[in-house]
Amino acid sequence: MRARAKSEGPDITTVRRAVRGKTHKRGAQERRGRKRKLSTIAVRRLNKTRKELIKKAAGEYEVHWKDMISKARVPRVHASTASRSLKRIGENVAFRTPRTKPMRESADEKERVSICTSWLKRPKAYFTEKLDCIMDNKHFDIPTYTKAKKFHKMRRVRGHLRTKAEGVKKGFTKPSYRKNRVNPGAKATVCACIINNKVKVWEYLPDRWCGAAAADLYEKVVIKALRKHRGNKKSFLMLEDNDPTGYKSGLAVDAKKRLKINTIPFPKYSPDLNPLDFFLWNEVERLMSAQKAPAHESVEAYKERLKKTAMAIPSDVIKRAVESIQVRAKQVVAAKGGDIQRD
Repeated sequence: MRARAKSEGPDITTVRRAVRGKTHKRGAQERRGRKRKLSTIAVRRLNKTRKELIKKAAGEYEVHWKDMISKARVPRVHASTASRSLKRIGENVAFRTPRTKPMRESADEKERVSICTSWLKRPKAYFTEKLDCIMDNKHFDIPTYTKAKKFHKMRRVRGHLRTKAEGVKKGFTKPSYRKNRVNPGAKATVCACIINNKVKVWEYLPDRWCGAAAADLYEKVVIKALRKHRGNKKSFLMLEDNDPTGYKSGLAVDAKKRLKINTIPFPKYSPDLNPLDFFLWNEVERLMSAQKAPAHESVEAYKERLKKTAMAIPSDVIKRAVESIQVRAKQVVAAKGGDIQRD
């Protein structure tokens, strides 16, 4: 064509560069029309790659859509296409905030399995009748001014009946606890004890929680409640967590020994096995949110209302939660010490 037009052709260097792809750019990717789809085989490979990358990351760094698509060697598609394709096979994958969970080592998981296995050998009524007391501590925020009360209520909302488009409209949003943290105005730490399937102890603890405070709690509050509701037994059996600063401190251990209070083995990092953790605290907060609080309520009045709410929970409701310990223990054994479905 150049010969007919009587023009000079390119030199050999230009031809060689063209062959190597150095003199032109690849055309832009076609963006018109429908987005590319992934076959079922490609989607399954994508999901398998996702699990492998998450396992390799071990929670130390983020795994993004582009990493997953590239590693799986599937057709290059947009992240939204990959997400919809995974939903098609029943995998609702999204980039969500990680849950804050206790870090368990393999030794901790083995301990969970060992202790839960021994619990399963106990009779069905062991935790509801044979166990004298179940004890734990909890920190509560006490909102004392209008903005804190509003923030406290909004944080308790679990969801809205809305369309997707209404998610950012006023009345449908939820404040971020990390970005919009509000000083509640006051705080309180509580020790609660379940005795005879009822909350019989609701004691507000001093600001400084330590071994001396724990020993004082056993000698002045817990033992009195046990003797009142369980009779003057030679010894008492209790379930409590592994708090090293309080329950397991030297002073607290000595106090329990003097008072003939024995504790059953409880695995570390196991809030899913203590009914106060997996049931009572959430139930108290739910009931408090459902109540119509006075317009001007003092800190002491709030604490008293909190106590009455907890101690008014029916025994049959608490009994069902305590009975579920063995069900959860069975799930822990099945999960080989890992997280369980009800956690």
